[in-house]
Amino acid sequence: MTNKRYKWQANWERLPDGSLRHISGLVMRPELGDGFTDFRAVPATLPALTKWLVDVRRTAAHDLQNAAQRIAREAGEWHQSKPH
Repeated sequence: MTNKRYKWQANWERLPDGSLRHISGLVMRPELGDGFTDFRAVPATLPALTKWLVDVRRTAAHDLQNAAQRIAREAGEWHQSKPH
């Protein structure tokens, strides 16, 4: 039996500049630190994420923040599993 997170890795791709793009249109840019990597969302892509969460995933308004945080964590997990 599968759940909502089944094959979540297929929702991500790496762009030529090293950024990660989610199927929703959200783009996350990696910022390398000393022994860690932070990811920053490209502000212009946030409305696409919200639209995808509401229209496709049917996320309730009170869960949008948690869903966006989960997707941001996914970016880090995907980046670690598929380094450049």
